[in-house]
Amino acid sequence: MMTTNRTSHILAALVTATLGTTLVAAPVAEAGPLKARQGAQDARIDQGVSSGELTGRERAALRGEQRAIDQARDRALANDGKIGNREAKRLTKAQNRASKDIHRAKHNARSKN
Repeated sequence: MMTTNRTSHILAALVTATLGTTLVAAPVAEAGPLKARQGAQDARIDQGVSSGELTGRERAALRGEQRAIDQARDRALANDGKIGNREAKRLTKAQNRASKDIHRAKHNARSKN
């Protein structure tokens, strides 16, 4: 099943190709995939807390990092409800950094117990 977002991107590409214009519309990311990844990272933090792999300080720092990413996403969406390429790249980089931080915190020598 083709999603609406994918369909709209294909339609926009066809219209642009048909018109023969040299202008290229900047693709716009949707918040859905970004939000889903945030949820997955939150679940990883929860799992680390329940297994004792994360200390209270580590949990607080990781939650703060997730909160900052959520706020950046909300700011990007505030203007027109869309996330442009530049913002999407910035958010993806922040999520990649947060993912590495979660991994490091879960696999370091510190533990809750």
